[in-house]
Amino acid sequence: RSSSVLGLACLFSDAALTVTVRETAAFGPLDRKSFGKHLEELQVGAATHADSEPARSPSDPAAPFPRLGSDEGSEGWEFFKSAPRQEWILLGMVCVALFLVDLFGVQRLNSSFGIHIATVIFWVLVAAAFNMVIWIRFDRTLALEWCTGYLLEWILSMDNLFVFHLVFRTYKTPASQIHKAVFLGIIGAVIVRLIFFMTVSSLLSAFYWVRYPFGVLLIWSGIQAAMGDDDDNEDVKDMYVVQGCKWVLGSRLREDYDKEDSSLLVFHEDRLQFTLLALVVLVLELSDVVFALDSVSAKLAQVPQQYMSFSSTALAMFGLRAMFFIVQDLVEMFDLLKYGLCLILVFIGVQLIFAQWIHVPAGTVCLLIASIFVIFTTGSVIRRRITARELITKGLEETLEA
Repeated sequence: RSSSVLGLACLFSDAALTVTVRETAAFGPLDRKSFGKHLEELQVGAATHADSEPARSPSDPAAPFPRLGSDEGSEGWEFFKSAPRQEWILLGMVCVALFLVDLFGVQRLNSSFGIHIATVIFWVLVAAAFNMVIWIRFDRTLALEWCTGYLLEWILSMDNLFVFHLVFRTYKTPASQIHKAVFLGIIGAVIVRLIFFMTVSSLLSAFYWVRYPFGVLLIWSGIQAAMGDDDDNEDVKDMYVVQGCKWVLGSRLREDYDKEDSSLLVFHEDRLQFTLLALVVLVLELSDVVFALDSVSAKLAQVPQQYMSFSSTALAMFGLRAMFFIVQDLVEMFDLLKYGLCLILVFIGVQLIFAQWIHVPAGTVCLLIASIFVIFTTGSVIRRRITARELITKGLEETLEA
């Protein structure tokens, strides 16, 4: 034991001697005055280095989730650095669980107006629980930032619902298959927004031109739907889009829906074929890409923390898709509301075309859509009462004449 202690003492003595020799060579004899001066210089340098980097307090939103820089070369990888790895794993597990709940739970419920309202409330409560977890694990600032992103996503994506209604009505999608198309739309929307968040600047600018032809298409569809009645006798296979896809895919595209299993792909005559439901899902995803251009850029401007922005978007998708069925129920309940829907489509098309020159705040768009809903719903109720009174008056007159 004594030899070990002696060896350690010699080792530390050699190290101290080496440091002393180096300090003497660099700064001269290490007397008390020179050593104090050297120590003061080191302390000043350390203080300067500490002042150059701002301290992060536990309540600082950038502490657990650092904000991204402007490094364009590694934009996609930097996106995942906006939060610790365990947060991304938690978000992925939550999304998978919610997909399973939607697939095996929500889609098996009866289709009614009350059930649709309850479903929207359920998804909002799930989002509130996720927001509460952020509050408990981190702080109030991050929780409020997440809540802002969630509400903003609802406002920005409200116009998507009316386009979805137009797609289903145009392609005469059976009511039993709409739930599956909407479910696949949720998955596609999350994936599309994930890609857009990863490539914020480059991809958004590359696809900016798509909004012009899409805006013209929405204006044309809205005017056509308002001027003419729905032709139930028109065959879907005679539509130009279906014929164009048929020309590209040939016999790979079926001209009808799979009424048995609601499948996207079926085997027919030893060949794998796409059904019309696959075409409808494709159209939904393409339209969602156009709307995601504005929503992602607007959200990042308001919520720069990318993890908070994307996670709030992912959870908002579930509630928004459930909200679609409420919109569909309202259009069926109030006959004049379909003309309000046409007006909304025209407004959305004009907004997409002139967005580069005229900026309409998202809150104004949401308020305008809500106002159109209220006006045309009220008009439908008044018209229904007037019609009922006319029928009653006519019936009384016929009774008196008889």
